[in-house]
Amino acid sequence: MLDIVVRSTRVVTPDGVVALDIGIQGEVISCLASHGTLEGRELHDLGDRIVVPGGIDPHVHTSQPIMPPGLEPAPGSAHNCTHGLYSSSPTDVSRSALFGGTTTLVDFATWQQEGTLAEALAVNEKKWANLTYTDYSEHVMLLGDISDAILEEIPSIVRAGHPSFKMFTTNVFSGRAGRRVHYGHMLDVFKALAPVGGMAALHCEDDDLVVHAYDRHLAAGDVHFTKMPDVHTDLSEELAIRQVLRLGAAAGCRLYIMHVSCELGVDAIREARADGQDVHAETLHQYALFSREHYHRQNGQIYHSYPSLKEAHDCASLWQGLSDGTIETVATDGVVTTLEQKLVGERIDDVTGGSAGIEERMAVTYSGGLNRGMSLSQLAEATSTNAARLLGMYPKKGVILPGSDADLVVLESRAPAPLRAEDLHQTDYSPWDGTEVRLWPVLTMLRGTVVVSDGKLLVDSPTGVRAPRSPMSV
Repeated sequence: MLDIVVRSTRVVTPDGVVALDIGIQGEVISCLASHGTLEGRELHDLGDRIVVPGGIDPHVHTSQPIMPPGLEPAPGSAHNCTHGLYSSSPTDVSRSALFGGTTTLVDFATWQQEGTLAEALAVNEKKWANLTYTDYSEHVMLLGDISDAILEEIPSIVRAGHPSFKMFTTNVFSGRAGRRVHYGHMLDVFKALAPVGGMAALHCEDDDLVVHAYDRHLAAGDVHFTKMPDVHTDLSEELAIRQVLRLGAAAGCRLYIMHVSCELGVDAIREARADGQDVHAETLHQYALFSREHYHRQNGQIYHSYPSLKEAHDCASLWQGLSDGTIETVATDGVVTTLEQKLVGERIDDVTGGSAGIEERMAVTYSGGLNRGMSLSQLAEATSTNAARLLGMYPKKGVILPGSDADLVVLESRAPAPLRAEDLHQTDYSPWDGTEVRLWPVLTMLRGTVVVSDGKLLVDSPTGVRAPRSPMSV
């Protein structure tokens, strides 16, 4: 007899929304069968509640130093946050993620001019192992110039199950060095990744335009954070995306453009995909639903991430990109802080980026997508399945199929109702406070164990494990 049977008239599978019984044995889905036909020691008969794959957030930053540019550590030095601002830990972030239906988080192992990639990954593993409620993985983040020794190490790291490498085309702020990877070094990395099935993940903004805009605004004293869209512009994003696309094509390297925020960026990626280029794109739920007008609201910093929020037409273009497949994943760029930490900066050169929206991501994305005509299948792909495919976790993660991990989320339909920050579990504020949602996760299962039900955490300690990944086929 099966350990668990999950039964619903609306199970989101690769074949669409189907009335099914999901048979679970141990940690995995053992079978799918016609509705009402399986027996198990434990039955969850959900009626018409929606069952979707556990969410995968492909872009979070935990236990990250939060500091204005002038206080950042020099390249090659140990991270040292002298004024005591850090984003929330993997334990706290992963706990809140489960309440929102996200069962796998992907963080970053940072290499910054010293040591090996293997050493950077080992440091990150200590941060996560036995301390996380969700399953987890990470991208390797490369900062600054890339040495020959690192280039030579990349193939072995990809083969060991770490196939994605993040780089920046900008230092993000004026006066900061050590983050940008110059295009020559970037091309070298692309050439190292391509033969072994690795993927390059990029933060795309043109450094010259960003720095020039900062310098102009600082010189004029026009520095309030509401001017962020005039510094981190859509043109800057488009130029960097197009430059990276050309380099990726020359190297034959798979690309993943992170946190696309504007129509010009969507158009550039759509053109490249139409030409057959192996490029994929991510947006954030705040870019799809918040515009520059939100900066002018009370505590407008809470809506900010890098790059900046853009215009209403950019939001519409992102939703169109999600609908037609140009944009394949919805992430958070999650940097969870307290409200006090988030409000530390008030200027274009010190406002804190990142989003406290990991718990809200699934409900907000599903509700926003349904409001715009997207199907449940499309939304499952955007919040889970596509990330699993792109990051080498599929079909173990991101899908409801025999052999997949039994990571399931039950979404309950409701009349549109506003989210309330006091009902969430992430921090002491939410940029989504007051946002109306049509669905909310009422049960989360991780590898066959119900970990959250009806707003209650049912596990006493972290049970998350590393999610195995493989290189892409070449």
